[in-house]
Amino acid sequence: MIENTPIFNVTKETFDLLLDNELKSLFNKINTEYLYWDKVKYLAPKGVRPEDLWRHGKWLEVKV
Repeated sequence: MIENTPIFNVTKETFDLLLDNELKSLFNKINTEYLYWDKVKYLAPKGVRPEDLWRHGKWLEVKV
């Protein structure tokens, strides 16, 4: 059974991730490999909620 993704709403935490240069390569990996939620949730580094990582990646995908 496929797990549902988090609801796509942009939060303050999502925007805060935009300022983190260390996460740019991770966002690039998420978007270029079209990773689904079931993979992305395990990539979140310490201090980053998996839901916020997912939302930011989706936001970048929509912006491009």
